[in-house]
Amino acid sequence: MNLLRGCPPIDMKIKEENEIWQQQQEIKNLGKIGISFNFDYATEVSSWKITSIPWRTFNEPSYVGINVFTDGSKINNKVGCAMVVFEDGNEKEHEIWILNNETTVFIAEMVAIREEVNYSKRRQIAKANIISDSRSALVSIESLEENWKFILNIKNSFQDTNSNVLLCLMLITKEMKEPITLLRKPLKNKKSIFIFARQTTEENGNEKKW
Repeated sequence: MNLLRGCPPIDMKIKEENEIWQQQQEIKNLGKIGISFNFDYATEVSSWKITSIPWRTFNEPSYVGINVFTDGSKINNKVGCAMVVFEDGNEKEHEIWILNNETTVFIAEMVAIREEVNYSKRRQIAKANIISDSRSALVSIESLEENWKFILNIKNSFQDTNSNVLLCLMLITKEMKEPITLLRKPLKNKKSIFIFARQTTEENGNEKKW
C-alpha cells in the first residue's frame, strides 16, 4: 500500500539511508579525485543556504524532447562515466569520461550528472531530463543536510543554468532497455574507454576526458 502511495516501506527507507551514509563515509575517506575533486572535508555553510534539487521517477517511454541518460561504472578496477543524449527518441550524441581508479561508482554517477548540467549550459538547452539509475545520487542532491563541497557545486550548477533541467530516477522496464544498452555498451569496451593515461597524468591525478 505504501508503494502505491509513493511512500516506500520503512525497512526499505532504513536500508536506503544506510547505503547513503556508507557512501558519504567513502567520500570522507577519499583523497583527491580528478583535477578539482577533494572530498576530505565538508564545506562550512549555513543550513538555510543549502538548496534542495528535487527528482521524480521517469516513466515516459515515448522520450519526447531531450532526455539524457547518465551512468557510472567500474570494470576491472577502472572507473568511468558516460551520458547519452536522446532527442525525441533518437540518439543525438554521447560523451564518455575516464576517472581515477580510486573513484567510487557513486562519485562516477555524480560526475556524469554534473557533466550533463554543464552540457545543457554549453548548448543552451531550454529543457531536458537527466535520467539516472542511482537513487542515492539523486537523494544526496535533493538532501538539505548534504554539505560536501562537490555535491553543493552540483546544486549550484542547477541553479546557475537557465535551462529547465529535471532530475529523474530510471526504473528499468522493457521499454527502457534500448537506451540503457546504448549507455552501458561503450563502458564495457575497455579499449575505447579505459585508455591508460600517461604517467604524468596519473601522477597529477587529473581527470582525463576521451
